Amino acid sequence: MYRYLVEYENVRPLGKTKRATIKAISESWLGEVADSASTSQKLAI
Repeated sequence: MYRYLVEYENVRPLGKTKRATIKAISESWLGEVADSASTSQKLAI
């Protein structure tokens, strides 16, 4: 998530809603899942 924020903000600043959503995701269990481990079965749990 951190890398996404850094790279995205180099292109365009994030709005409050998107920043809050990304922060909420990164603070939940979903933020601990590596992108390579993200599958539809993992997200359905």
